[in-house]
Amino acid sequence: MPKLFLITAANTDAGKTHITLLLLSALHQSGVRVGVVKAIETGVESIPLDGEKLHSQLIVCNSELSHLTIDDIVPIQMSLPAAPAVAKSGAISYEKIEQAIAKQSPYCDVLLIESAGGLFTPIDETTDVIDLATKFNATPIFIASDKLGMLSETTIHLNVFKERNLKVHWAVNLRGNMKDFDLINRPYLQTKYSKINFFQHDMPAFIQEIL
Repeated sequence: MPKLFLITAANTDAGKTHITLLLLSALHQSGVRVGVVKAIETGVESIPLDGEKLHSQLIVCNSELSHLTIDDIVPIQMSLPAAPAVAKSGAISYEKIEQAIAKQSPYCDVLLIESAGGLFTPIDETTDVIDLATKFNATPIFIASDKLGMLSETTIHLNVFKERNLKVHWAVNLRGNMKDFDLINRPYLQTKYSKINFFQHDMPAFIQEIL
C-alpha cells in the first residue's frame, strides 16, 4: 500500500492543483513511483480541467499508470461550481474514490489525493474535507497562503490538525514576492514555528520531510 497524502488548504483557489503538480514532478525526480487522485471536482462542463492537468502530468511521471483514463483520476465529477455538499445530485460514493485509489496502489509508492475546496468544505451532510484524512488514512499536506491574513488562517488550521491528532506537513505557496512576505508574515511565523518551507523554493527538503 502506498503512502497516502491529502492535499488541502484553508479555502478554494489556494493553488491545490498547482502544488499537486509540483509535488508529482518532485516526487518523480526523487525516484518515487507516484500516483494521484482528485477525489471530487466540481464545475465540470465536459471534462474536469484540473483533473486533465493531473492526468497529463501523471503519465509523464509514472508510465505504469498510462492506461488510466481521466475518470480514473477524477472519480466523482459534478457540474455545479459549488461545494460538493451543494453540487451533488445524490449520495456521495466514497467507494468510487476508494476504487480509484486501489487501481493505482499497486503501481505507486506515494499517492496524492487532491481535495476539493478548503479544509472545512462540506462533502455531504456529515463529512467535511478534513474528514477524508481519517477516512482514507491519508496524511494531510496543508498549503498555506502567503497573503495578509495568513497568520490567523494558518494558525487556526494547524491547531485543528493538532486537536484531531492528525500529523500534518505544511508549506507556503508563494504567489507574491518574498520581500512582502518577509515584511508582513515571516517575523511571526519564524518565532512560532522556527522552520518555514516554501513549495517553490524548498521542494527537495519538503519531499525529504514527508518521505
